[in-house]
Amino acid sequence: MIKIDNTLYGSNHENSIKNLIWLANSYREASQYDKTDSINNIVLEAILKKYGAHHLETAKEYDRHALWAAEMGMYTKAIQYNIKSVTIIENVSGTNNLHYINSLLELGKQYVFIENFNMGELTYLKAANIVKNVYGEDHLEYAKPLEKLADIYQRIGQNTKAERFFLRSLELKKKFLGPAHPETADTWTNLAEFYVGISKYSAARESLSTAMKIANETIGKESDKYGSLLRTMGTILVKEEKYKEAEPYLLDAVKQVEKSRERACMHSLYQY
Repeated sequence: MIKIDNTLYGSNHENSIKNLIWLANSYREASQYDKTDSINNIVLEAILKKYGAHHLETAKEYDRHALWAAEMGMYTKAIQYNIKSVTIIENVSGTNNLHYINSLLELGKQYVFIENFNMGELTYLKAANIVKNVYGEDHLEYAKPLEKLADIYQRIGQNTKAERFFLRSLELKKKFLGPAHPETADTWTNLAEFYVGISKYSAARESLSTAMKIANETIGKESDKYGSLLRTMGTILVKEEKYKEAEPYLLDAVKQVEKSRERACMHSLYQY
């Protein structure tokens, strides 16, 4: 058990809470997960003491706890935290707000992690309906639940519906973010992976090529994400048995991994 000296502010003082969250994140980055868990529990106790069980700040902390639990593979626990957050937000602020919508999306994600696709779909549909009622279907926020639903439909084999939802999300992002935005590229990537899953390799390469072009122009070829795109393109070409074409993509992907490891090592050295 970790003991924290709070003689200066007290454990429920805002500065103390912020410092504790920073400490928890530092332990997480150092892979000291037991210490991370202990600090997170102290933070939650402090938040509950400061704000009470029915406050939006408490809901935010439950969301943070849910992310941590999911990262540790404790998805049932993450769902419990997300449900607490959703309930608080609904009781305090109602349902017609982005905080509630985003908490629903996080809850749906946890259901997908445990392959409860029925609950995942229901949760995402609820979020989509709220966005539609508050903002309308022609709004960037509508793209988020659509793409989440597309992922579920892809997983359960409803491919026609999945493709339609991916394409609608892509249309909204192109309209409101622009065709060369990194988030638009993410949807092109998801669409490419969907096409790989149903063996439409030509369509997959076309979608991924667009994502790579955007990534090259926005985040650069040295980024980890671009390396992931290289690997995906190589994998598609291998599935098509185009081995000579796949080789340079896969070799470049390996080089990107090596560079990423070097950067991580240098970052660790500078930390100490």
